[in-house]
Amino acid sequence: MRKLIGKLESPVFLAMLLIKAILVVAVLTGCTTAPDVRIDKAPAANLSQYRTFGFYDHLPTDKGSSYTSIMSSRLKQSTRDELERHGYVYSDKNPDLKVNFNVQVTERQELRSYPTSNGVFVRRAGLQDYSLVNYRQGTVSIDLVDNHLKSLVWQGIADGRVDDKMIEDPGKSIDTVVKHIFVGFPLSQK
Repeated sequence: MRKLIGKLESPVFLAMLLIKAILVVAVLTGCTTAPDVRIDKAPAANLSQYRTFGFYDHLPTDKGSSYTSIMSSRLKQSTRDELERHGYVYSDKNPDLKVNFNVQVTERQELRSYPTSNGVFVRRAGLQDYSLVNYRQGTVSIDLVDNHLKSLVWQGIADGRVDDKMIEDPGKSIDTVVKHIFVGFPLSQK
């Protein structure tokens, strides 16, 4: 037991433990940059049967205004690029699919704790420091609705933290999120 306690108090062991902790945090931080994407498809829907798509005239991202918001324009362009890349054709005259968007950003807080040590491993003693981290959580959802049946056939939702880079360059951020949402989307059977 004394050998184990001596090993735990060893500066080399503590340095190795600190390096491992830093690597774990770096890996986890790297993973949080990509959004968490969830896809849902109506069980009976055959997405490859659709050929054309269009957008609803009034989108929730326009927030009830009489004009198209910049956010809506960017989402429309990114989604159009992805759907056309998958073989679908844009049509504003009675398309097979109609596209709808929803965007939500909420303020969140996270309480983090970490062991304090004044050169001694004291996690077992229960001594910890706490920090409160404020951040923004963003959600983008893209709905594809069968225009003739008026039924939702596919939905892609992306969740992730909104950082300063995303706010500084929203166009690039929207393009990236939309691409993540459409990964694995089926090709149209032209």
